Amino acid sequence: MAAGVIAGVVLFDIAPESIRSIGTVATIALLLAGASVAVGLKFNARQTKTKLISPFNLAFWFHSLLEGAAVATSLRLDPRLGSIVLAGVLLHLLPEILAVIVLLQRLGSSFKQAFAVGCVTIGILVVSFVTFKFIPVTEVPVQILATLTGGILLSISSRLLYQQLKSRSEAYGQV
Repeated sequence: MAAGVIAGVVLFDIAPESIRSIGTVATIALLLAGASVAVGLKFNARQTKTKLISPFNLAFWFHSLLEGAAVATSLRLDPRLGSIVLAGVLLHLLPEILAVIVLLQRLGSSFKQAFAVGCVTIGILVVSFVTFKFIPVTEVPVQILATLTGGILLSISSRLLYQQLKSRSEAYGQV
């Protein structure tokens, strides 16, 4: 189910925003670039037998970087608006971290590894917030990061959906 939600967010939220902001060709190119990063990291992990940085970790860290930038920018533009955005980010952070831990465990990480990724993620969000509080951000670089992240997430969700379909068909003896 999480894989479908991730794919839906990319296809129905990130991609349309990117198309409006940076154009169709750039959006498709960045989604493909992000997916290529995910495939490359997965291939590298298989070749080196290591899970130092998975594509999911990378995508989630980009996501946290963008959240920190969004909170900082909204606070700089209007403190009331920023307070609402901050409250929203804080409210969704716990379920988001729990979902990441579950997904990472499904991808083969231990609970300890998945929890560490969650802690690093929170750290990235805090550092991003502090950084972007003092550095003005324009829409285009943020949209580029969001679209690259979307490509990584789309690659991961495709893999998870494939695995789910494969296991269900094997359970019914149709493979």
